[in-house]
Amino acid sequence: MVDYLLNCLSSVSLIVFISLAFSAYMTTLPLDGIKKVSAQSSVTTNQSTSFTVLQPSGWEKIKGNSSANIIIFRAPMENDTGIGIYASQLPYRNISLSEYNMIQVEVLNQSYHLLNHSMTSLSEKPAYQAVYSDPAKGSKGTTALQIWTIKDDKVFSIIYLAGTDQFGDYMTHAQDVIKSFQFNR
Repeated sequence: MVDYLLNCLSSVSLIVFISLAFSAYMTTLPLDGIKKVSAQSSVTTNQSTSFTVLQPSGWEKIKGNSSANIIIFRAPMENDTGIGIYASQLPYRNISLSEYNMIQVEVLNQSYHLLNHSMTSLSEKPAYQAVYSDPAKGSKGTTALQIWTIKDDKVFSIIYLAGTDQFGDYMTHAQDVIKSFQFNR
């Protein structure tokens, strides 16, 4: 699940915005030594991305290196269910959310089966969200909800990923993470 979530983050968010540090990180993500944190715990990235988000109770936290700006929460007892939060510098200044959205939707349509796409908000900022499935996963099925916005020439993306059969089971946790996401400045 973690590798797949990282692949989703990279193929959707980084297919246009290449990050060598993130690509190297994808293949070296450690799964041992993960520590559980209480529901009241918050995670704040480094100063350059400055956001806070609450971790679902009982979920494992996997934090990437600070240059990759990745945080992943993995559901208890589920290897294919997780929530990833990613921040990346945009390659061009002043790209609008609408322009970025068109790129994201094009990439999703090429790589996944797009089920739903709409405008929403994230931390009181306009955002877009998409629900899509991965046809490469075959009968097992994987479904994802991704939401993205832009702030200060950075794209912020949250992806909730689960097996299609469990997608609805953990949706409340994903919505709680999305609602709790706040920019610190």
